[in-house]
Amino acid sequence: MSPAEIERVVMHTLEMVGLEGARDKFPSELSGGMLKRAGFARAVVNEPDLVLYDEPTTGLDPIITHVLTDTIIRLREELSGTAVVVSHDLQSIYAMADYVAMLFEGAIIAYGTVEEVKRSVNPIVQQFLQGSEVGPIPI
Repeated sequence: MSPAEIERVVMHTLEMVGLEGARDKFPSELSGGMLKRAGFARAVVNEPDLVLYDEPTTGLDPIITHVLTDTIIRLREELSGTAVVVSHDLQSIYAMADYVAMLFEGAIIAYGTVEEVKRSVNPIVQQFLQGSEVGPIPI
């Protein structure tokens, strides 16, 4: 790629993740949420059909969690691709997901739309969704 084309791709990718003003910053100058979005930029710069996000909102405050959730939704739409998100953050999953798969002890125990999974009669699913210490999941 020519230097001009590289610049265009870099700026477009930074805009997609909301970091257009951070082009010349060093990693030490970025917040935790900005570092996550820089990671997103690295993952999508080549416009993949599939992006895997592993616990993208873990350890972040509710505001940055919302920003990252919105960023993932925007990237999926802009790339017209698939996002696979592994997360324990139910609110983010509810906002992002077309389909949810719930794993327990290495097996999928629930799969469907958000509403279908929420209505599951599986007691393990319900215990997890309710955050209850009472139920079949050993504590």
